[in-house]
Amino acid sequence: MPFAKDHPLQMPEVCLHISRFVTPRNATLYARVCKAWSDSFTSVVWHTVDFDAQERFINVDPSTVKKHGYCIRNVKGISDVRNLMVLQHPSVCKLSALSIVMPAKASPAYCGDLLRQNAASITFLDISAVIQEGGLLSLAFPFDVVFLPPKFSQPRGSRF
Repeated sequence: MPFAKDHPLQMPEVCLHISRFVTPRNATLYARVCKAWSDSFTSVVWHTVDFDAQERFINVDPSTVKKHGYCIRNVKGISDVRNLMVLQHPSVCKLSALSIVMPAKASPAYCGDLLRQNAASITFLDISAVIQEGGLLSLAFPFDVVFLPPKFSQPRGSRF
């Protein structure tokens, strides 16, 4: 039975307030109730993407990330190149926290692109490398990715 138009749960302000108190698991269910609830609860579902703890993100489809990437703020547990590549979509541009364990065969360029795309918003960054047999994997990031604010970043291949 649909809600009446003047029902309090149809008011965006009420849904937004409620969304602050629900778990991501419940938010997933609430987002399926109706369009208004989907708009309110989708941000809760996609706020934190944890590839280790949340099974629904393990093989996430790129088109889904494209659709909801604007909601993603925290990313944890990236240890697979595929998941790193899926987050390269331009809609994922407001990350505040990023935690990556670089796979041994991953190119640091993938990580650099994600950092560039989110340079204005990242406040927490944790990048670890897989130890290869016989030594450490060396990760090299361009200076502009790590140290310069986005408005001063140099295009790839440029010199200071």
